[in-house]
Amino acid sequence: MMAVRSGAAGSEWVLATMSLTGDASAQTYNSIDADLPTGGEANRKPTSALIANGLVLVSLTATEATGNALSNNLHSHGAKDPADHGLTTLAPITLATAVAGTVIGEETVLRVTLPNRTATPAIQTKLTIMNGDGCQVQPARFGDKHVSLFLGETRKVTVRHPTTRAKATRMTLGDWNVTPTMEKER
Repeated sequence: MMAVRSGAAGSEWVLATMSLTGDASAQTYNSIDADLPTGGEANRKPTSALIANGLVLVSLTATEATGNALSNNLHSHGAKDPADHGLTTLAPITLATAVAGTVIGEETVLRVTLPNRTATPAIQTKLTIMNGDGCQVQPARFGDKHVSLFLGETRKVTVRHPTTRAKATRMTLGDWNVTPTMEKER
């Protein structure tokens, strides 16, 4: 992906587009001129050539100099309004998930790795922590609770919850086109 520096030292903006089929030939990467008052390319829809065959997903990611994501946004754009309904035609997928937990004081910190190794984008994958009795662990603070992934993309999410409120926990994920799964905390 191509990126340019924004006003903050070392930060980057990345704009990526992809067809719903995840066709690698349909992927394009554009730099963003973050110094423009309008936000540059970030405020423009993908070119008509990209959306001529239907819906296109547009991802905008801001990363600080340390590599930490500041913002991840996913939008869909179609040549015509009915094209927006193309999201309902996405094939269901399963994400291979890894969860590692560490107790720090009175809090458990989970590090969840979500790789999309499929040929289909994963849209709005919802993460939830469940106790062994089937109840949701609350409170829980998610670094990102609804994750969308392009093909080949991996996202790491940190989740924090009080250790005393969790017994035999499992991380569940599922939603738009992601088949519901449970991963036991390690």
